[in-house]
Amino acid sequence: MEDGTVKHGNWMRALLRWQWMLVLMAGTLVLAASPARSQGVVATEYAVKAAFLYHFAKFIEWPESVGGPSPSEVHLCVVGADPFGDALDELGARGVEGLADGARVQIRHVANLKPPVACHIAFISNSERSRLAAHLADATAAHVVTVSDLSGFAESGGVIQFVLEDGKVRFWINRGAAERADVRLSSRLLALARIVDDSGGHAGTPRR
Repeated sequence: MEDGTVKHGNWMRALLRWQWMLVLMAGTLVLAASPARSQGVVATEYAVKAAFLYHFAKFIEWPESVGGPSPSEVHLCVVGADPFGDALDELGARGVEGLADGARVQIRHVANLKPPVACHIAFISNSERSRLAAHLADATAAHVVTVSDLSGFAESGGVIQFVLEDGKVRFWINRGAAERADVRLSSRLLALARIVDDSGGHAGTPRR
């Protein structure tokens, strides 16, 4: 019986890894095929980023004060102007495999991240650059994983920064920022990222 349980656990872990790699490949292939920065390509870029946000939840553990390592409902917040169109809403109707049974993503739009804000992951829009320092301080206190595509976001203390490299959506992670927010990022997520610190230094490169 124990051997069967171990095999099932290994199979589930392999499935999650494969699902994650499919998301990464989707971002790579779609954007690499369309280098022109047309309106359609921008929309595709944010659809890929929305898929990343959705999948990030599988690889993050939160403290008990905000629902525990695997909450029954993940609150994904957008701070400021929403660049995603319908992409997040379409994903929000789905369950999140790898979390608690029946766990779903709840999309919310908020003006700030002051505790006790009901957010697990927050995408900080480009419209919020002037308020970035305040948002990051509030997010740390509220155990929120911050994500943005603002230039210099990770080095400024954000947890995850989207970047475009050779037409591909990639992401950088500030591991120190995650630790300050008291959230745990899976080694599988870290392996796909470029690791940076608050000074802008690169602590590592992603596996290809």
